[in-house]
Amino acid sequence: MRRLSVGDALAKLEAAAWRAVVPLYVTVELTRRCNLNCDHCYVDHHIKDQLSVEQLDKIFADVARAGGLFLGFTGGEVGLRKDLHEIIAAARQYRFNVKLLSTATLFSQEDIERLAASGVRQVKVSIYSASPAVHDRVVRRAGAHALSLRGIRRLLDAGIEVTMACPIMRENKDEIASIVALADSLGIRAEFDGRVNPMENGGTDPCSLRITAGELAASFNAAPGLAEYLMKGGSSWENGGLLPPRDPDEHVCSAGNTLCFIDSRGDVFPCVWWREKIGNALSDGFYELWKTSRVFARIRQFKLKDLHECQDCSLQQHCSVCPGVGYQERGDAALAGSSVCNTAAANKLFYDYERHRVPYEDPGYVVLGATGAKGVARGMSKRTKLPILG
Repeated sequence: MRRLSVGDALAKLEAAAWRAVVPLYVTVELTRRCNLNCDHCYVDHHIKDQLSVEQLDKIFADVARAGGLFLGFTGGEVGLRKDLHEIIAAARQYRFNVKLLSTATLFSQEDIERLAASGVRQVKVSIYSASPAVHDRVVRRAGAHALSLRGIRRLLDAGIEVTMACPIMRENKDEIASIVALADSLGIRAEFDGRVNPMENGGTDPCSLRITAGELAASFNAAPGLAEYLMKGGSSWENGGLLPPRDPDEHVCSAGNTLCFIDSRGDVFPCVWWREKIGNALSDGFYELWKTSRVFARIRQFKLKDLHECQDCSLQQHCSVCPGVGYQERGDAALAGSSVCNTAAANKLFYDYERHRVPYEDPGYVVLGATGAKGVARGMSKRTKLPILG
């Protein structure tokens, strides 16, 4: 009998979870506080609420009861939680696979040894450039780049898998090749995302950092050999190849089906972008919400044909459809999110040039069907500088 690869086994597990409506992946926001002040951050750092270990343990028990297996802890910066190791221990008692999303700037050698000993196997670290000057300018803290790289090396030495995460925006659009080279030198994978989204509170300041579809495609074309690197899976770029044609009756989103998001107050949402509140994991009970919520039930029926502006779109085979971004940008998951449209247009330019050497002119920031989104997409003022929120 052929032994399943990890990827094949995970795909089978995800398919089974979808059929059984199991929250396979749950992301929990441990805090909104952060020691950095990134230009593009969507988190409302002024909200100080965070759940205690006891409250989180109650939620973990409910998630485990519902069948969850993977927990992602995010922030803000999770390293600001002095009780992080107690939180991880509480999660591990339910045998969750725990992943951290962090800047890795605050982890001491002792912290990392404790993470490894507790069974944390994955940490995703945000890196915005191979250049310390560019990275530190994005996060608005001198020396942050060196601290993150030190943290990455310590994590790797401890046997913890690290992925480098990088959104592409105005300040780092010319840095992609160097980021790939940096990831290669560390023996890790880099993940890129062409979307820059509004803040969770509706603020649009981060949208001023968005780049056009042509600039986005050019940032990849400027990196020698990057197309081959991407296609082989060294780094992930959404839909570097073509997606197969889609059935209008196809479910297009895992949100509310096999994944969900719990914020620092315990409020439950379909995902980190789709901020349609389901209820509160403490007062309402996560298990009850997952099993009986009418909002979840409605979301689980959401199909491609419900995306009104996407039916005849020429970019479908280059687009990672995301109802959550539509909800975040326009208050309606059935409408196209401009950052998704622009990324899909960049994917097509990139694909056509790399595969067929089709030259292109920059079409600008591409918004399909979103007649009111251009003002959100471009020309917003820079965010007012916040104090370091450590």
